This record gives sequence, structure tokens and C-alpha cells, in this order.
Amino acid sequence: MNIFGNEEINKFPIHNIPVQTTESWDDCNSASYDPKGYCERNEVLRKLDVEPASKRKNFYVTERNRIKRFTEENIKGIIENETIDKENEVKKSEEEKVIPKTSVNNTINECTPDSITNLLKQVKLGANKSFNSIQNN
Repeated sequence: MNIFGNEEINKFPIHNIPVQTTESWDDCNSASYDPKGYCERNEVLRKLDVEPASKRKNFYVTERNRIKRFTEENIKGIIENETIDKENEVKKSEEEKVIPKTSVNNTINECTPDSITNLLKQVKLGANKSFNSIQNN
């Protein structure tokens, strides 16, 4: 009964549906997240504020060495990528020497309608003219 003396009727009943779970997140055997370890292994800028000056000085010296190590690794990676890019450019230039380039006239397909073929010829012939004057011809 409610405060008015009437019986309470649940207008929106919630049915209890039993759901079987096969997974329990409490039994997980994975390591937890270690923010300090993550920051030490990755390129993250860190700052120490609340320690005495001597500890801050030592911290900043180790941080400089850590960041220097990352930048040296990045430079090595960039140099390796540049050498690979140069090798690929040499291969491409060698392939270009083997494959002859075709001229514009040879690239016009025989199936191309005459109107497009004529327009392409006009564009090629009227290179120094404006496009409107070519269409009017």
C-alpha cells in the first residue's frame, strides 16, 4: 500500500531474465596498466614538480638521455627509409628507361568519338590560346 491507502500497481514491470555469463572480469590474469613504465618506453615528455631540486636535476638528466636515445633511433629510421626510397627511385628510373613513353597522338584510343578527338587536337594545337577561343573554332 502507498501513502494514500491504495495498492501500488507497477505500471512498468521489469521482468527478471536470468542471463548466464561465462566470463568473469575478476578472474583476468593480465597485467594492469603501468603508466610510469609506458612513459619510460615511449616518447612522452615528463616533468617532475614536487621533488627537491637535487632529485629534479637527476630526473632531468635521465630524461635528456632517454629522449636523446629516442631521437637517435628516429634519425636512424629516417636514414634507412631515405636509402630505401633512393633505391626505389633508381629502380623506377631504370624501368622508365626500358619502357618507352608514348606520345599524345598514340594514346588516343580508336574507340574515342570524333568530337573528343578533334577537341584534343584543338587543345594541343591551340596551346597558347584561351580555351573559349578553341571551342568557338
